[in-house]
Amino acid sequence: MIAQRHTIDAKIQVLIIAGKAIKADQPLPLQSALAGQSIFKPVVKVYRQKVLRSWPTQSGLLNNHQIGNTIQTFIN
Repeated sequence: MIAQRHTIDAKIQVLIIAGKAIKADQPLPLQSALAGQSIFKPVVKVYRQKVLRSWPTQSGLLNNHQIGNTIQTFIN
């Protein structure tokens, strides 16, 4: 993806939410977020990254208020 990042539209807005890998089923550990940063940050105009300390499991992801608030703030 790094080699093809020049094909990414600079107008898109990127929000990466990551958490420390405490459980094996976490969707995006911190190391993956850093990899995403190297792909998107040099290309897009709006890039935000949020690291959460208390990361829910995948099953509780959609009901997590911290994630919802982060996304809502980014959209607005």
